[in-house]
Amino acid sequence: MQALTMNAILRVLWILGLLFTLEFGWATACPLVPIPCQLSLDLSRDDPGLCAVINGTVQVTGALNYPMTCVTEIFGDLMIRNNDVLVTLVGMDSLSRVHGSVFVLGNSKLESLSGLGNLSSIGSFEGISASGSFRIIGNPLLTSLVGLTSLTHVEGALTIQSNQALASLDGWKLIYVRFRLLIDSNSALVNMDGLYTLTSFGPTGEVRLTHNRMLTSVRGLDNVTDIPGSLLVIGNSELSSLHGLSRLEFLGGDMWIESNPRLSSLQGLSTLPLLTTVGRDLVILNNTMLPHLAGLEGLTSIGRKLVVRGNTQLEDLRGLQNVRAVREISDEVGAVQMPHGQDSWEFGSCGFISSSGYVQHYCETFQQCQLLGSEYSCNLISPPPPPPSPPLPPPS
Repeated sequence: MQALTMNAILRVLWILGLLFTLEFGWATACPLVPIPCQLSLDLSRDDPGLCAVINGTVQVTGALNYPMTCVTEIFGDLMIRNNDVLVTLVGMDSLSRVHGSVFVLGNSKLESLSGLGNLSSIGSFEGISASGSFRIIGNPLLTSLVGLTSLTHVEGALTIQSNQALASLDGWKLIYVRFRLLIDSNSALVNMDGLYTLTSFGPTGEVRLTHNRMLTSVRGLDNVTDIPGSLLVIGNSELSSLHGLSRLEFLGGDMWIESNPRLSSLQGLSTLPLLTTVGRDLVILNNTMLPHLAGLEGLTSIGRKLVVRGNTQLEDLRGLQNVRAVREISDEVGAVQMPHGQDSWEFGSCGFISSSGYVQHYCETFQQCQLLGSEYSCNLISPPPPPPSPPLPPPS
């Protein structure tokens, strides 16, 4: 009965809105009272008419023949994929929110995201549940993200991947990504300046910058202070430094810096040496021009495994001198490769890592090893103070 009553009310509102529109001669205008519609659409063949809220999936398989003139919200996904016709997304200009995910995948002629200028958020978050990813993947002619001028929040993962002509991330004012930010295999991407408004992630959010062969800088992440998950910088052929990460204060997962052949400095992490802890693994692997680890001077604690290997120009381990606690050092042979001519990395009375990667420690567990003053020592956990002596009996 309640559902019938609600449907009746919606029907009356729809009729009133339509009559009001016709009465004032606004035949092409949207009703003042939003009209919800229970349907899924293909805008190549389905006309959304005066619908303002779509409870279903919206897709475009061919030309955008029926613009979403009045649609402001979609309670479902928006899918533009494998489309060989669209050049822009003009016709979606009223859309302000998608409660599901947005997929822009494999569109061979798409050059611009113009048409999504009013879209402000993707996904929804209720209680402990979140949904709504934004995937921009495999659009060979897409050159920029201009057209996303209002988008600030993505409640799922944001993936920008394999867009061969994408040279810039300019065009939006993104503030928040709840899950993963993945920038991968965009062969023309030079910098990340367009992410300068990004400030925060959700409780498991992470950043992956991988295989962008022309990327020279990670500037654009300058306002990110906390990454609850991991930071991965892997396989970026032209990346020479990590400038742009100088405000990073907290990293809850791994720091994985691997196979960046022109990376000559980690100094971007030390302009303001705020990062003190890597929550899990610290992996610095196969960066063939990296001479030292300067830039990690603020680091005092590594939550799990330490791997420094395959950095053929590494001269010393300068940068790790303030590490006070290594919760676990891998016993994997070669896990820490000493610079040429250096026999071991001493942990004082705790032990050492040899040039072959052999780990020897004298504490019961390496978790007990910390730097005390200028000396590593097993005396991390001091014994409790002895109980106070009982009072002396009064003299007889």
